[in-house]
Amino acid sequence: METIGSVKEKIVWASKVLFDRGLIEVYDGNISYRFAENYFIITPSHVPKNNLKADDLVIVYFNDRWSNVKGLRPSVEYRMHKLIYLRFDAVKAIVHAHNPFTIALTDILANIDEALLEATTETEYYIPDGISVIPRLPPGSIELAEAVANGLKGPNSLAILRGHGVVGVGETLEDALHRVLVAERNAKMLLIKSIAEKFLA
Repeated sequence: METIGSVKEKIVWASKVLFDRGLIEVYDGNISYRFAENYFIITPSHVPKNNLKADDLVIVYFNDRWSNVKGLRPSVEYRMHKLIYLRFDAVKAIVHAHNPFTIALTDILANIDEALLEATTETEYYIPDGISVIPRLPPGSIELAEAVANGLKGPNSLAILRGHGVVGVGETLEDALHRVLVAERNAKMLLIKSIAEKFLA
């Protein structure tokens, strides 16, 4: 049975996965999980993701109040998470990372969304609602929060934030995390393919 404790441990685990994969640095990224109708649990602001503890996580209510036993504040992107949850009832988890290969290719390939989906035959299965690309907007701003929430194509999709990162959403934390990981894997494959084609032509 899902408990608030098990959810917090899963968020801690996912944060370390992102750090170990090089998709976030110490203070980068954020992860949240909608545990109840009136609140979600999110990673805190300015706490090292590689050493995150369950009691570091912050409960954020949809009226913009929050609580944490240590007095920690939620991620500056908490409004983005809130707006995504308000738009999609089916979304239970959100993972925001700073995938380096994905972001780099976004400024190189005009059709990065299509390219990532077509890179492997199973990608459309893993990201069934598709990929969207969000213009450059200030991190933590309400403008970015609204653009991402409105730009996502569904409860099982991924958004690429130009010059910033990616946001994967899903009905489970594993699904949202997997979409972020698949995007970066596919970006690496596209880069390797383009380099190989250049030198083998």
